[in-house]
Amino acid sequence: PRLVLERGSGMRSTIQRRYYSVAELNQVTGIPLASLYRGIRQNEIRHVRIGGAIRVPVDELDRIEQGGRS
Repeated sequence: PRLVLERGSGMRSTIQRRYYSVAELNQVTGIPLASLYRGIRQNEIRHVRIGGAIRVPVDELDRIEQGGRS
């Protein structure tokens, strides 16, 4: 997944997305927030904390969509 940033003077930058927030993961997968947070709390969903915020690596989305198989 790529994120396109618009800048002044018509300049555009594309950056590679590395993490999803839990809310973004909920929107993409349709998995309820409570289930996502439970999976995170039980270390079933790989995650990192960045400044107190929970972030899930992009490649973890693929694993989740495959039913949690590695």
